[in-house]
Amino acid sequence: MKKFMEMSRAPFLSAIVVPVLVATALAWRDTGSVRWSSFALTLLSLVAAHAGANLLNDYFDWRLGADRVNANRNRFSGGSPHIAEGRARPSLFLRSGIASFAVASAAGFALLLTCGQPLLPLLLMGMAGFAIGVLYTAPPFKLAYRGLGEAGIFLAFGVLPVAGVYYLQTGRFSGAVIVASLPLAFLVTDIILVNEFPDCESDRESGKRQLVARMGTSRARFLYLAVAAGAYASVVWLAAASGYGGWTALALAALPLSLAAASVLIRKHREPRALLPAQGMTIAAHTLAGLLLTAGLLIR
Repeated sequence: MKKFMEMSRAPFLSAIVVPVLVATALAWRDTGSVRWSSFALTLLSLVAAHAGANLLNDYFDWRLGADRVNANRNRFSGGSPHIAEGRARPSLFLRSGIASFAVASAAGFALLLTCGQPLLPLLLMGMAGFAIGVLYTAPPFKLAYRGLGEAGIFLAFGVLPVAGVYYLQTGRFSGAVIVASLPLAFLVTDIILVNEFPDCESDRESGKRQLVARMGTSRARFLYLAVAAGAYASVVWLAAASGYGGWTALALAALPLSLAAASVLIRKHREPRALLPAQGMTIAAHTLAGLLLTAGLLIR
């Protein structure tokens, strides 16, 4: 189990846990109740799917060559050290990823049978999220290799889980809920972007045409800032105009982390080894903003 947790990058599964918490807080704010059995099955399904996506993405990035030529691998980016250092065969990642998606599918199927909501919207959103997770690096689509990975992550770890979990709990959609998903959608996209900076040269060599590889680090550093600005502008709108109350502005407390990460990125974008603090702060900003947004929604 310890090896599986390491291979699946368990500490980073917060990227899917946080949207579930935000969506559940939104549903509680609007209805005054939570379907806890649905919450538990949703969390199990999405965490298993995220673990499976991490495993399959490491497998396909190695097979396609992106991680074979990366001299700037670190604990946040550049592929799995288990494969690179020969601690695990790539085939183990493939089998473990498939098993994780099997668990996710079983939990999702149980959820569909017990949730009490019309199934088609849930089925479509679930299938879209699963497809993005698998096809992020898997042939023939290879979204990340075609410059579509960032948009996929924006949807799969921002809009889709928040809207889907909210619908699961309430049986309806809401424009304000979509806006509430945007801070997390933007901040998780910044995680992907900042992790592309150390990988820029190896991505270019292997044909992985992610946005940073396409734009170059000099221009892409300002894209990071623009995406962060979108996140905190969404928080301001949510606090001022959504009807969910000013306490949602608590999420602005994550802004200094994003600004500090941007400062490192702007000054050292050509120094892959110096970008580790920016990568860590970007992950921390996403987690902190999500937890504070959840807390703000729970305060009436």
